[in-house]
Amino acid sequence: MSRINRLDAFRNITEEDIKNGLVIRWAGHYYRERNSALDRVHNKYYLIYVYLGKGFIRNNRDEVEEVGPGSIVLFKPGERQCLWADADDPFCYYGTCFCGQVIDFLLAGSPLCSTTHHKTTMDRKVVVMMNSYLNLMLLNRDKYDESLVVSKFFGIIAKLNENITRASRPIAKQKPVKSTIEFLEQYLKLNYNKPLTIKDLAKVARYSVTWVEQEFKKKYSISPMQYLARVRIKKAQELLASAEGERFNISEIGYAVGYNDPFYFSKVFKKITKLSPKKYRELYFNESI
Repeated sequence: MSRINRLDAFRNITEEDIKNGLVIRWAGHYYRERNSALDRVHNKYYLIYVYLGKGFIRNNRDEVEEVGPGSIVLFKPGERQCLWADADDPFCYYGTCFCGQVIDFLLAGSPLCSTTHHKTTMDRKVVVMMNSYLNLMLLNRDKYDESLVVSKFFGIIAKLNENITRASRPIAKQKPVKSTIEFLEQYLKLNYNKPLTIKDLAKVARYSVTWVEQEFKKKYSISPMQYLARVRIKKAQELLASAEGERFNISEIGYAVGYNDPFYFSKVFKKITKLSPKKYRELYFNESI
C-alpha cells in the first residue's frame, strides 16, 4: 500500500480519555496499490470514504462487497477489518480511526452504524470536508486543537448519515452482495478464459486453499477447478455449434476458453461431453444454424 498522508494521534491516549469522550487516533488519505490488502482485527472504529477507483471489503457477515466512489465503510471495534484493491483500478480513500464511549452512544441507531458498507452517490462535499479535517490536523501538529478537530469530525458523521438516508437502496439490500463462495462462483464465470489455479482463487477469496475447496464443494458438490472446467467446456460447446465459432479451429477455441494445450482441451472436452470437439462440431453445428 502507498500512503499519501498518515497522521497519528498527537498525544498519549489513556483509558480515562476513552471513557470521557471521543478520541481521534489517526486520519489519512490513502491510495491502495493493486493486490495490496489490509486484514486485521482492531479495537477501534475505522471509517472509510472511497472517492476513486475500486476495491473489495468483507462485511460483518463475512460477505465480499465491492466498493467504489461514494462507498462508506465503518468497521466497528472487534470486527475483522479486511479490504483490498481491485487489480485493474486500485482505489483511493480517506480513512480515520477513533474510539471513546461517547461515540458508542452517538452512533447507536444511526444509519451509518446499521451495516458495514453503504453505497451512496459520490459527494464532492464529503471530499472537501475530509480534506478540511485532514488539513486541520496537518496545520496544527504542534498546537493540536482537539475540540476543533472533533467538531469537524462530527460534521462529517452528520453528512455521511444524511447521504446514507438519502440513498434509495443501501448496498446491503442489493443483489450483488454475495457470500464468499457465491462471489468465487461468479468470478469463475467471468474469468474462465484466464489461466486460473486453485491458489489464485484462494488469493481472491483471502482464505486458504483447503477452505476454498471444502466450502465450494459443500455448496456446488464439485471442486472449484471442476466447476471451472464445466464453465469452459460449456462455452466451447457454444462456439463449436455456432456461426460465430465457425472461423476458429479446435485449438483456437480451446485457447479462447482458457486451455493453452489443445490435447488437454480435447481430453477434458471428451471427459465432460463424451464426444471429441471435432465430433461435437460435426453433430451440432448444422442444428444451431
